[in-house]
Amino acid sequence: MLGLMAMIKGQGYKCAITGVELDHKTATVDHTVPLKYGGANCLSNVQVIHDAINRMKGTLSMDEFTYWCGMVANAEDA
Repeated sequence: MLGLMAMIKGQGYKCAITGVELDHKTATVDHTVPLKYGGANCLSNVQVIHDAINRMKGTLSMDEFTYWCGMVANAEDA
């Protein structure tokens, strides 16, 4: 737990992906390399992100997640 609190503090209490402010209700742990892709369940493979972003990201890799976010953003421009 101490490592996780240090991680949140080190991120300036902001989501590692969006930079949105985090609090005790919105902060969640995300695997940088998803477990389904062989990622480890350890502090070196996690980041703290906003709960809403974590629900959207699910088990996607960052490349997959940003690809789909780009698709959504581009669809709005069409």
